[in-house]
Amino acid sequence: MAREAIFSMVESRGGVEGLVVADLYCGSGAMGIEAMSRGAIACYFVDSDGACLAAAKTNWEALNLPGTVHFVKANLPKWAMPAEVGVVFADPPYGPLDVEALLGSSKAEMAIIENDRFATAPVGWTVQKEKRYGTTLVTVLVVDGEDAS
Repeated sequence: MAREAIFSMVESRGGVEGLVVADLYCGSGAMGIEAMSRGAIACYFVDSDGACLAAAKTNWEALNLPGTVHFVKANLPKWAMPAEVGVVFADPPYGPLDVEALLGSSKAEMAIIENDRFATAPVGWTVQKEKRYGTTLVTVLVVDGEDAS
């Protein structure tokens, strides 16, 4: 349910078609795979857990979708996000989250964070929308100056 709602929010801002996305704390890779199925041209699947990356890779390969993918084992939020990333999906472990560190080097225009709580938007970002789905709080952030409608 939350994934469809998230992509509805993303579509309302123009979608992911033709963009590079990052699926941070990717787990099974569901968000990145969904983005690729909706026209993203590349995805960085990033997780610190090798088993999660292996699952994401297996899931990706099973679908035979077009596009470029990168599977990156890295400790988040310290990973240096490539400048080409336009949309960030992040589903970190529930608890306090340093969003400033997560998005600090990002050149993305939109970030969707799933967590049980949310801290203040980092400098340069604005909360566009927050919606709770059970225990999950989905927060859509846009860079300052972007249309926040």
